[in-house]
Amino acid sequence: MKTIHDALVALASRGWRQKATIGRTRILEHPDKPGVYIYLRGRPSSKLTGDHRAEIRRKANV
Repeated sequence: MKTIHDALVALASRGWRQKATIGRTRILEHPDKPGVYIYLRGRPSSKLTGDHRAEIRRKANV
């Protein structure tokens, strides 16, 4: 995973769905994890930062 788009594709294959978009922030939710949301801020072509990776690891347990 190098870009936000890559992360979205990888998370979608694990069941995460986009709930909303506010500006450039995407809010993802998982049907099996109510109340847990992943926030990805940036354009689809933006590189994943350490903060993005930490958010995904912590909430998606990937």
